[in-house]
Amino acid sequence: MNEFCAAMGLCNLRHIDEAIASRRGVYERYSSRLEGVKGLQLNSVQEGVQRNYAYFPLVVHPEEFGCDREAVMSALAENDVIARRYFYPLTTTVESFGGAYSLSDTPVAAKISERVLCLPIYENMELETVDRICNIILSIER
Repeated sequence: MNEFCAAMGLCNLRHIDEAIASRRGVYERYSSRLEGVKGLQLNSVQEGVQRNYAYFPLVVHPEEFGCDREAVMSALAENDVIARRYFYPLTTTVESFGGAYSLSDTPVAAKISERVLCLPIYENMELETVDRICNIILSIER
């Protein structure tokens, strides 16, 4: 990190609590709309962990949801919503590791990396936008 970026980070630290609170509201709206939907897995809450609500990862189980992550991403993209794959490609497959790892060494991570999707989340995101994204996901033909 260069000095300018470090200085900007320090200047913005005084706003971090408000930013986290704003993102928490967005996260909770996503959760309330998508929790319990068959085939969609949300992150579980871990005791003792203080969240920063930086991401909203969603694991799509195609055999239960009726379509895979790529179909969800496509439906969102068709509606000008950019979601992204998370932990993809899987770190163990990155060339810089020089083949030191095999996917068979991390089968759970490999499976999740093919199914996880991060939905947009940012400070001051309007809840109507969250609802629109959820409506798109929930209306996908399966």
